[in-house]
Amino acid sequence: MIQRCISLILIVLLFESCNSSGDDQNNEYVQLEELIFIDSVLIEEEKGFLTKPAKSTILNDTLIAIISMYAKGIWIVNTKTGKEETSLLDKSVMGVSFFISNSDWTNYPEVYILDGRSSNVYHLNLEKGKNETEIILDKISIKLPKGFSFRIFADLFWFRGNEFYIELSPDDTRQTSIDFYKKAGKFIGVFDLNGNFKYRFLDYPPSLTNLKGFIEPTSVYSFGRLNETEFALSFPSEKHLLMINSRDTTEIKKIAFPKSQYFEYEWPYLEEEVFHDMTAPKSFPAPHRFGELIFDKENLYLQSFMKDNVNFSTFKLMSHILKYNFRTKTWKESRNPKNFLDLGIFSGVLNDTLYFVEASVMNRNEKYIKRAVLRPIED
Repeated sequence: MIQRCISLILIVLLFESCNSSGDDQNNEYVQLEELIFIDSVLIEEEKGFLTKPAKSTILNDTLIAIISMYAKGIWIVNTKTGKEETSLLDKSVMGVSFFISNSDWTNYPEVYILDGRSSNVYHLNLEKGKNETEIILDKISIKLPKGFSFRIFADLFWFRGNEFYIELSPDDTRQTSIDFYKKAGKFIGVFDLNGNFKYRFLDYPPSLTNLKGFIEPTSVYSFGRLNETEFALSFPSEKHLLMINSRDTTEIKKIAFPKSQYFEYEWPYLEEEVFHDMTAPKSFPAPHRFGELIFDKENLYLQSFMKDNVNFSTFKLMSHILKYNFRTKTWKESRNPKNFLDLGIFSGVLNDTLYFVEASVMNRNEKYIKRAVLRPIED
């Protein structure tokens, strides 16, 4: 009898082992899809030299906006021909110098640019054919609340109707500090059209205010505008998204992140505080993070940025796509993450087609707009 029970247990264990083998078949993980590239268009510049895009946004059926903090400029490119429609470079308009901390393209051809260094918001009109004196519609000086400034690389900037939503940073604490997120308090500032401060809201979550060690000073959340009143924030360390209504910021819904085969939600703590500016050292692990949240009619998309935290002495940044469907309330992710230098910056979705801009000039001299689709994996 005992021998029969042992044999039965071994058979059950063997059956479970067979069922759990193979990443593609592991039911604990989110369902995988294939990211398939359809074609690409070579970008043809006319004025400034575009390199290392920080953000890219689809404007309509034919235009895409590309921002480079490194090259200090904005490029509007035709997605069908690859030709530069217009551009705005540092000091190219009436000698005005600006640093693009973030931007809002909701009302294109009008655009709002946040300059975190000067605490100004530039209201521009980038419509093709506008002459130099007509491009800058207004320069709005933002009156910061006492004890706060803007992060140079602001993850949150939104022009909503007649208000600006901007990420705030405490003056007396570096982002490298364990106490930075605790001292930040309510980190979203709301300002009127004249730049006057109105109020602050939303604290960082416990995984940031109660850090157990040092982490690399990088983006710890990402932002996305769902519609005229709703927006979303992703906090990977909390393993969920926050869906917030700007009319009532206490109205918050949560969407749990799935178990990913590739993305690591936990903090890779460091032994000591680290300091860097434009580029991160290669000698320590970095948190996995997401880019800007992008929505279409029924899905939310996230691009990952995943440093190899095992062999981190050789810097390698991988990237893939996570997708959430609001109707079915299910997640999917693209399998076999790609080197970010090959994939590029995720720009948005048109008719189920995903657009990327690869203009890093790190592994090739050419710059491309790429189109891809997500498809179920065929057996």
